[in-house]
This record gives sequence, structure tokens and C-alpha cells, in this order.
Amino acid sequence: MRETLRCVSLCDPGVHAFLLVLPEGRLTDEDKGELEKIQMIFGTKFRKHTIVLITQSSQNKPLDQDSESLVKTYGQTYHSISSNTEAEEVIQSVRNLLKENRGSLFTAVMYAAAQIEAHLKYKRKNKDVKQEISELKLSSSNQIQGTEDLRIVLLGKTGVGKSATGNTILQKEFFKELIYDESVTSICQKESAEVQKRLVTVIDTPGLFDTSISNEEIIKEIAKCITMAAPGPHVFLLVLTVGRFTPEDEEVVKMIQDLFGEESRTYTMVLFTRGDDVRRMSIEYYIKCSSRRLQNIINQCGNRYHMFNNRNPADQTQVTDLLEKIDSMVACLCTVSTVVGAVVYDCVVGYTCVTSAGVN
Repeated sequence: MRETLRCVSLCDPGVHAFLLVLPEGRLTDEDKGELEKIQMIFGTKFRKHTIVLITQSSQNKPLDQDSESLVKTYGQTYHSISSNTEAEEVIQSVRNLLKENRGSLFTAVMYAAAQIEAHLKYKRKNKDVKQEISELKLSSSNQIQGTEDLRIVLLGKTGVGKSATGNTILQKEFFKELIYDESVTSICQKESAEVQKRLVTVIDTPGLFDTSISNEEIIKEIAKCITMAAPGPHVFLLVLTVGRFTPEDEEVVKMIQDLFGEESRTYTMVLFTRGDDVRRMSIEYYIKCSSRRLQNIINQCGNRYHMFNNRNPADQTQVTDLLEKIDSMVACLCTVSTVVGAVVYDCVVGYTCVTSAGVN
């Protein structure tokens, strides 16, 4: 930069013409890079004071596409030179250019203005990059707040209404429902739908304590839900029914924790079905009046719970409230690689602040 300023200063009071000398043939990427650098150093007014000199073996040889494009960029002013070219021909081109410019010279002031222009250009570019980074951060923040895709795994024993819960969440009859005392789902089933302007994926799992299939086989199948929820589930919904919390229900919780590990409690929320059975009783009051064993399970799951009435799937407020609670739980995202027995999975997990009244 100092040398280019010096070359302009040596021509005080100004440069009559710049001779931009280019070789014959197509321009290389290096040639193009040098031209961009020259343009950046001397600014836009450089073009008015430039003559393109193209070295050719024959002066009558037509210009190639790159050379034609370059000549047009610099206002049609060019001169083809060869070993037979006389200096007077080039000087005459300079005189013609000076006449077109009405005697105007490229001065040191113009050079300084070009530097200021380049500085402002990169300052604007830097501002645009910062703005783009800010927008990306905002987008990432919005995703953390729950605008991203959501992956839900339903767990529980046979007949608690997992399939009905999946249909209520997705607002479509994806999962087959039969009577409560029979298991409808024998393999993991994955379905997705747009719910409240976001993609929600639900994985329904076989029910434990199914009389037709051993628990060992069911557990092997449930383990597949992790890969189906790749890159990892956001939440496990432990589905229980409103009513008496039985030793069998407690055993289901133990089997799930043995399969996914004690850390899975951090990503688990208890969801009660048959909410219509409690009528006007609040979920908080129901839990307060329930057995100590059920309260202990809810406490192990971070005091996260919700209630569904699958007989009234049109009531979408219960779905909205559920998604908000899940988003609250996933407020601090991270990816955790967990090994549970022979199962390796990546979970997108989060933590939540809780109070005795429920999830905040």
C-alpha cells in the first residue's frame, strides 16, 4: 500500500494514465485476483485513467472472451502490442485518453479517497457479518426455546392409553386403539405431524406386562425407540392412568429405569390419562391425595407431570400445555452420549426449575 501511494506521489500533480499490461490468452485465477486487488487499491475512478495493453504475437489477432470482458470494464480503451509496436502508438493512446478525460489526472487525493471507500466497504461488510451472526444466534435461541422439531417417546404398561395419547398429540389417528386391557402395539411405531407450526414426532412403544409377549421381548423392542428418535428423544413420557397406583405400575417404572439408566429420569415426565375420571379435581390435588409411592415416582422425574383426556382430543389446550412443559424442560439443550447396557444413544436433554406446584 505504501508503494502504490509512492508511485502516485512520484507522478505529482497526478497520473495521466495507468497502463494495465496483460498477457495474451485466458486470464488465470491469479490474474483475476491481481486485477481485483488493483481495483480495490485505486478505487472506481481508476478505470477512467486506464488503458489495457494486451501483449499478442499478432496485432490483428481478435481478443478472447476474457480480454473483451476486461476491455469493456475499462471503457473500451485498449491497445494491442507486439514486438513491432512503436512507443508512439501507445503514447497516442494516452493522449486520446487524456482528451476524453478533459485533462483530468488521477491524483493523490483520489487515491486517499479510494482508501477511505475501501475502508467503509469492509466496515459495512463487517457490520453485515455481525448482523448475520446475531440473526443466527437469535435463530438458535428460538430453537432452544422450543421452535425446533420435537421428539417424544411414550412408555408405560399395556392398556394405559399410550396410542390414544400419541393420536391426541399429533391430532391424527396414526396409532391403532383398542380396549384398554389389550396391547395394540407390539413393535415401536414412529409417526410425525405438524403441530402448532412445528414438526412433532411421537414414538409409541409396546406395553409392558402384556400377557401375549414376554417382558424380555418387549424390552428389546422398546430399546429400538432410541434409534428411531435420532439424534435423540427430547422427552420420555411415562404414561400412567388416573386411579390406584399398583405394584405393577411401580415395577414398570423400575424396568424402564433399568433399561435407560437412572439418568433417564432427568428427561422423563409423567403423563396421566383418563383425566376426565377426576372430573373437576386439579392434577395437583390428585397427586397430593395419591399414594406416597406415586409421589415418589413423580419426584424422581423432577416433579414434571401432566394430565390428558384422550376422550376429548379436540381440546388442544392440553396439548399446548404439554408442549410448553416439554419446552421448559429442554430449555438448556445439550447432547449427551449415554451407554445403557448394550444400548448406546444420543439424547438431546434439558433441565428445568421446578416448584411444588409443578413445572415452571
